[in-house]
Amino acid sequence: MHRDLKSLNVLITLGWRGKVSDFGLAKKDTSKIFSNASANTSRGRALGTARWKAPEQFGRKKPPFNERSDVYSYGI
Repeated sequence: MHRDLKSLNVLITLGWRGKVSDFGLAKKDTSKIFSNASANTSRGRALGTARWKAPEQFGRKKPPFNERSDVYSYGI
């Protein structure tokens, strides 16, 4: 999961293909997103840029982070 997908993190090639960049907040194993062992997350704290977050990520102590949140962000 990327967790900060936005237009600034999608680069366009000369062949008009989108390439995702900036994997600083990315997680390979989504089951460990709320793990206390993570250096850049806190339990129940949503990361990323607010303007590109999926609606379900707002107003909850433990948002349901999964790949669908990245798909929503990519569509914006």
